[in-house]
Amino acid sequence: MKQLVKNLWLALILLQLASCEKDNSGSQPFPEVNTLDITNVSSEGATFNAEIKMRGQSPIERYGFVWSAIEHLDTTIMDKVILSDNIESGKFSATISSTLKEGETYAVYAFAKTGEYAVFGKSIQFKSLGSKGPVVTSFSPETGSWGDTITIRGKNFSYVGYENTVKLGTIQALVTSASDTLLTIRVPEKLIEDKVNLSVSIFGNTSIAPNMFNYLVPEITKIEPLNGSFGDTITISGNNFTNDIRYNKVFFGNVSAIITSFSNKEIKVIVPGALNQTLSSIKLESTGHQLVYGTQFRLDAPVVESYNPASATKPNQEITITGKNFNPVTQYNTVFIDGYQANITDATDTTLKVILPDEVIPFYQISRFANLSVSLSIADQTIMATDSLPLFWHSTWTRKKDFPGAGRYKGIAFTSNGKGYYGTGISNVLNDYTYYSDFWEYDPTTDSWARKTDVPGNPRAGAVSFIINNQGYVGTGSDHMYSSSQNEDTNHFKDFYRYDATTDSWTRIADFAGIGRHSAAAFSYNDMGYVGTGYWGNDKPDGAWQVADDMWRYDPVNNNWTEIGKFPRATNSAIGINDGNSGYIYDTDSLFVYTESEWGKLNAPVLQSWDNIGFSLNGNLYFGMGSTNSALIWEYNPISGTATKRPIDPEDGRLSASVFVIDGKAYIVGGTNGSQTKNDVWEFDPTLPAE
Repeated sequence: MKQLVKNLWLALILLQLASCEKDNSGSQPFPEVNTLDITNVSSEGATFNAEIKMRGQSPIERYGFVWSAIEHLDTTIMDKVILSDNIESGKFSATISSTLKEGETYAVYAFAKTGEYAVFGKSIQFKSLGSKGPVVTSFSPETGSWGDTITIRGKNFSYVGYENTVKLGTIQALVTSASDTLLTIRVPEKLIEDKVNLSVSIFGNTSIAPNMFNYLVPEITKIEPLNGSFGDTITISGNNFTNDIRYNKVFFGNVSAIITSFSNKEIKVIVPGALNQTLSSIKLESTGHQLVYGTQFRLDAPVVESYNPASATKPNQEITITGKNFNPVTQYNTVFIDGYQANITDATDTTLKVILPDEVIPFYQISRFANLSVSLSIADQTIMATDSLPLFWHSTWTRKKDFPGAGRYKGIAFTSNGKGYYGTGISNVLNDYTYYSDFWEYDPTTDSWARKTDVPGNPRAGAVSFIINNQGYVGTGSDHMYSSSQNEDTNHFKDFYRYDATTDSWTRIADFAGIGRHSAAAFSYNDMGYVGTGYWGNDKPDGAWQVADDMWRYDPVNNNWTEIGKFPRATNSAIGINDGNSGYIYDTDSLFVYTESEWGKLNAPVLQSWDNIGFSLNGNLYFGMGSTNSALIWEYNPISGTATKRPIDPEDGRLSASVFVIDGKAYIVGGTNGSQTKNDVWEFDPTLPAE
C-alpha cells in the first residue's frame, strides 16, 4: 500500500538530524536512511535504491522515494512512491516506470517514517531516459456537465497535478487532486462534442479510457411567465444547468438579468430595468453554451391609473402618477405632460413622481385651466393615459369668454349692480373704420354676455362714462375720429345719457356744456361727474386738431354742467380714475389727484404712453396697457407711493381697451394691438396667485 507523506516541516528538520554523525545511533528515537545510486535507467524508467542505516527505537511504518527535477526538498510538488510492506532487510528498491521525462535530470530522496518522525536521505541525481505512460482503467461518473467532478482510476499517474494532462475530447480539464493511482478533475466549461474520449498524458505518453464520457448539454424546457414587467421574477426550467453562478448568465435581448436563485434544473431571474424593447428573446449562457428560448418575452405596457394630487394647481408642482408596469429605474421612464417632457424625480414599478413642466404654465401671471394630456414612454412602448390631468392655475390674469360683439377699441365701460357694461367704440379693417352704438351686459357669475338697449344717438368712439348712484352716464365721442385731413376730424358729440340697469333704459340728460370732443378723461367724485381734456378737432371755433385742458362737473340733482377751471395741461391722452375717496387723472407721464377743486401731482411711475386704461382696486390705482408698453399695468399705492409691475403675456397686450370693476376684480375688454382689433376679455385679480 502507498500513501502521501505529510508533515513536511518535520521532515525537513529530521533530514538535518539524520545527517549528523552519532556515536551511539542505536539509542536514537528515529531511523537513518541513505539514498543509493539509481540503477536500470532506460527508456522505460529506472530503479531507485536505498538502505536503512539505522532503524532507531521506533518501528518504521512507511518508506519509499520522492523525486523532482528541482533539487529542493518540497514533497508538495514532488512525485513519490510509498511502500508500507514490512521491511526486514536493510535495503529496499522501487521500479519507477512513469512520470520520468526523457533528458530531464532528477533529484531522488529516500525516506522512512515512523509514528512520530520522517527522515530523508541525501539526494542522488540522475538523467532520465524516459518512462512508460500512465494507464487509465476507469472513470466515474461517465456522464456529467460542466463543473462536475470526475474520478479517474489507473496507474502511473503523477502526484504532481499539473504533470497530468487530462482532456475530454480536445478540451483540457482542471486536475483538482492527484496520486499515482487516482486523479480528480472538473468537467471543463465547453465541449465541442457531446460524447468524447477521456485521456491522461504525462510527458507525451497518453492513455485513453476504455469508455467515452457523455457530456450533458444544458437545455431549456420552459420559461414562465412569458410576459411581465420590470422587477418581476421569471423562472427558467430545464436540465443540466451548472450549479456555479459564475458560469450562468441570462439575457433579455442583449440586456443582462440578475439571477436570484439557481439549481441544475431551475434558474430564477429578474426582468431587467434596462430592458428597452417590448419583445425580447431570453438567452441563457451556461457552461459556454448559448441557449435561446423559442418564444419571446413580452414586456407589459404601462398603465396610468390616477394622479396625486388629482389636479395640478401651481407651477413646478410635484405630481405622483400611480399605475403599473413602470420602470423602477428613473432614467428609463419618459413622461410627457401636455406634450412637454416632465422631470422624473423618483420611480417605482407602480409610481412615478414628476415635476410639472414649465411650459404647462408658460406665463406665471396668466391663469390656465386645461385638461392636460399625459403620455408615458417606457422601453419602446408609448401610451396615452386614459384620464387627463386637470390644471387649475389661478393667477393675476384670467381669460374669460370673449365679448360676442364685434372687436373694437375706444369703447365705454362701467359697473352697475354687480355687472359690467360695455359698448360703443370703433374697429378698423384695412383703414375702413366702423363705429358702434351697441351695448352689452356682462355677468361675472356666469361668465356670460347679454345684449342690451343700444346707446342712443350716433354710433361713436372715444366717448366717456362714469357712474353715480349705480347709474351709468355716457356722452361725448365722435363718429369721425381719423382722417387724412385735419378738417375732417369733425362730428364731436356733446350729447349725454343716463342708463338705468334695472329697467335697461336710457334717458337723455343735459348735453355736455363744453365744446364737443372725443378721448376726454372722466371720473366720479362725491356723487358728481367730472369730464375734461380730450380732442376738440375742428369743432373748436378757432382751429382744428387741438387738445383741451378745460374741466367740467356734472350735478345729477340739478342736471347741469359747471366749468371748474383748468386741468394742469392740455391733453387728449388722459384717463380718469376714482378710488372712492378722490378723483385721479393719469396723463402720459404724470398722475394728478383732484380734491376740493384743486389738482395735485403724485410721484407715480412715468409711462410715456397714451391710450392707457385706469381703474382702482382695494385702495390701489392701476394704469397702463398703453402705447409704450401694451402688456404692462402699474399698481400704485397713493398713500405709500409704492409701485409694482403687473405684466401680462406680450401676445395679449393692447391699447385703447376698456375696463370695469366688479367685486375687487377688473375686467379688461377689447382694444387693439395696432394690427388686430380685440374682442377678448381678461379678468385682473391682484390678490392672485395665492402663495
